Amino acid sequence: MAYNWDKLVKAQRDYSSKPKFALEHIARHLKKRPTDPYVLAWKAKVLLQQNSDPAPVLSILQALCQRQPPIVDLPLLAEIYSDLLEATRQFDPRLLSPPSVGDLGIKAWQNAAKALPSQKLRLKLWSDLFVIAMREDCWEDVRYALVHANKEGPRNRSVHYASIFANQLSAEKKIEASRISGSGDASSSIQQQLALKHMADAFNSPKDDTMRVTSMRDMRFMAWLYQRQKRCADLENLWMDARNPVGSQLLLKYESDMRLILVRAAQECQDWKSLEKICTDAIDSALKSLDNEKSIAPLKQICTTGWLVWSGFLEATTNIYEHVEAKTRITELFNRFRKAVAQYPQEEDRSIKLATLFLGVHTEAPDPASICINYWQITTDTMRSFTDICRMVTQLSMDQQRKFHAFIVKDVTTLKPATKDASMEDMLRWLRAETSVMLFEYSMIISTLENPDYSTIAAFVVKALRLYQIAMSFKDDARSDIAQLVIMGFLRLETVTQDDEYCALRAALFVRHMLSKPDFRDSRVLNLIATRLHLRLGLGTVAFQHWTHCKVKEMLHDTLSWALLTRISQTHPFEIAGKDEFSADAELSKAINTIQRMDAKTDDHLYGGIHDFHYDVASDMLELKRKLRSSLTKHMCMIERRRIARLRSRVLDRNLELNIKDYLDVSDNQDFEVVPIVGRSGSPKAEINMLMSDPPVTAAWVLHYHLEVEIPSRLVYAESSLPRYKDAISQLVNRHSPLDSHPATDIDDSLGRSEIKLRSLWRSTNVIARHAFGTECLSQPVLGEKVVEFKGRLNALHESFRVLHARAVSETEGIVPQLHLSEYNLKHLYGSLEYLRMVSKLCVKLKEAATTKLDKAITKALVKEVSDEINGLYTCIRKLVSSELDRLERDGVSTIVSATYRGPTGDLLRAIISEGDLRRYAKEYVESGIASLKCVLKVKLD
Repeated sequence: MAYNWDKLVKAQRDYSSKPKFALEHIARHLKKRPTDPYVLAWKAKVLLQQNSDPAPVLSILQALCQRQPPIVDLPLLAEIYSDLLEATRQFDPRLLSPPSVGDLGIKAWQNAAKALPSQKLRLKLWSDLFVIAMREDCWEDVRYALVHANKEGPRNRSVHYASIFANQLSAEKKIEASRISGSGDASSSIQQQLALKHMADAFNSPKDDTMRVTSMRDMRFMAWLYQRQKRCADLENLWMDARNPVGSQLLLKYESDMRLILVRAAQECQDWKSLEKICTDAIDSALKSLDNEKSIAPLKQICTTGWLVWSGFLEATTNIYEHVEAKTRITELFNRFRKAVAQYPQEEDRSIKLATLFLGVHTEAPDPASICINYWQITTDTMRSFTDICRMVTQLSMDQQRKFHAFIVKDVTTLKPATKDASMEDMLRWLRAETSVMLFEYSMIISTLENPDYSTIAAFVVKALRLYQIAMSFKDDARSDIAQLVIMGFLRLETVTQDDEYCALRAALFVRHMLSKPDFRDSRVLNLIATRLHLRLGLGTVAFQHWTHCKVKEMLHDTLSWALLTRISQTHPFEIAGKDEFSADAELSKAINTIQRMDAKTDDHLYGGIHDFHYDVASDMLELKRKLRSSLTKHMCMIERRRIARLRSRVLDRNLELNIKDYLDVSDNQDFEVVPIVGRSGSPKAEINMLMSDPPVTAAWVLHYHLEVEIPSRLVYAESSLPRYKDAISQLVNRHSPLDSHPATDIDDSLGRSEIKLRSLWRSTNVIARHAFGTECLSQPVLGEKVVEFKGRLNALHESFRVLHARAVSETEGIVPQLHLSEYNLKHLYGSLEYLRMVSKLCVKLKEAATTKLDKAITKALVKEVSDEINGLYTCIRKLVSSELDRLERDGVSTIVSATYRGPTGDLLRAIISEGDLRRYAKEYVESGIASLKCVLKVKLD
């Protein structure tokens, strides 16, 4: 029986994991029906999935494109289109994103259109080509579909604007393809001019023309096109031309929005001259309105919703002029602004004063600190002081910063109520001001000290704890800020002392206790901090309890998952059962599925068809799709799931693979600014690094992992790889230096301490594995050097664990009463075991090589020596873990209690956390730590 589309879909689903049986079934069917297009298309797809030579696949698909009578089943045509592109990419991986599927691919759609009997069916065909070409990023084919759809019916507004969009992106694709191939394409310039002409015509068209620009939706689209072609000056001239009736009407209705669009466009293009003119004109207009119409409303509007105008002016001025002239121009504008608003003191609100502050600190004012002081005085009773002034203060000289700090310290002293029966209002005003002062002190002093003194930071923590005790008597937002100061203070303290290893533990216990109170239980910021702190201590089950209170949904899985899932395979690869059950693999899977679901939701809006094309937001949706498709979080989660599967001796999920472009264009969407306390740089990076035992993952880390860990792992574990992965790796290797000498620029900033320690072992083994499996041939002298290097490094790793075990035994006997609750320790254990499992399997291959005697550097004696070293190291790790378990079970609770209450901070913590509560938390921590360590013993060598 001949196939149809429904039968093909069912067959593909039934044989999805059995390609060998699928090909046998296909062969039997094609003996009876050798020209069945559905089964031929299926055969091409299966061959593509099997790493087959792409030439036969291309031959099958190209024949289908020229088939007579032509294929008119639209879903089948779309599948052939996609597979033809994939086969072309495999044939030449440089063509990752061609502008078109090619003449033969389009021929199939042309032939189908000729065979369809009605205009309605042909319109549906061109709409389907429009959608599939857009999905595959082939914008020349999108443009082609629109041209033919336009011929099939009356002029349509959606088709017209979509054609402008497609012409622009098709031109960009052709420019990119020309850069790769080295040959020019004149049609790209013509298409850009055509897009610009059609857009200008729509703007200038008569009032009764249905294509006319009439709304902000159209204006945003127009700005996108001009910005894309870096023609911001032309766009401003068009929009602001008083002689143009269309522009005048739109300007009257949307002036504020239009100016902001122009500012954003000029900033994106880095067209500083246009940006300066746009911003200066807007400010001049508002100031003239104040002089002529006695209305401050336009100026207030710029100071609130139009804040981009001020920042745009500063950005343009500093990029166009030398430092002195830039300062002069900013000062002139500042003086005009101050003079104008001085006429209406009763109208000065926060927005006006914030603009005064913003401009003032960038001027030649002899005493800019006084501007910050003035703003401080009007916001002292709120929590806005630090938020508004912090970034401005960092612009001041050190002397000016000291002046500002001295004033606010003195000012807050005068605000402190002298008696206990002070009013609630006075107490809250002082509390907020004191909290703001401490935030400034952390930002300006504590976080900037290059060689911090222990006593200075300890005094800061003590002060924060005392303020927290007072704040808990009030239901005010200041409590959360103070808590974060306590936590960050403890973590800073940890960086300057070798004698106290329990600062992070105290910070974790403090936030754990705080989050037990109903007022804070659902605080996302504090729960994220608590998640990271407890992971840092190796307490996965406790961390997961806090993670569940973060209420991470939809897009937040992409932006916030770093807090829980970063390198989670190296700390908690196994499920932990019981009342505090926790599965890292399940959380990784949830994050991947959520990001993919968000990607699919975007598809629903973007790929509705020609007549449902949202041209004004299409560019934003395409960018969102790119970010979701190549998300760094998704890359990380897939890597972590693969590592977990290998550690647990499980079969890998073949779906943990991405497309080639996604490996080459990783999008880092992680949000670290969710942790609001920042240092002098205005960036939360330092604070995030303190919350984590290792740096967050980056695109460079993904590159490192695939080139130095994933390649040898796939070889040694004999894991099949989809062609797109091999092509992606090929592209990565071509873009960077050979693996042996690959420095992965700045990679050390992205690697964890354990990864750095094990990196040399992975690189040595990588070379030997590629030689053993025939992907690279080394000369015998070079192979001999690599083998000696590999043996030496493996022995050094074994020796380091011997030392650790000896120390653990000594500590068990009571010489050093310490607990090693640590994320780093778990990472080093699992990282070493991950490596040992891989190299143990490599030994099987090396044993074969030793038997054949093809490689003189690889002998039976060598293989046995390496195998013995591996087994000895594996045993040593297990002994170390057993010693740690014994100590944790025996001394864990008492050590945590005594360490928490030690020293001046301990005395204050005793007043905050009762001994009963502390023992309950300590018992919970010990149980979590034991569960984590017992999982290490589940890793097997075979």
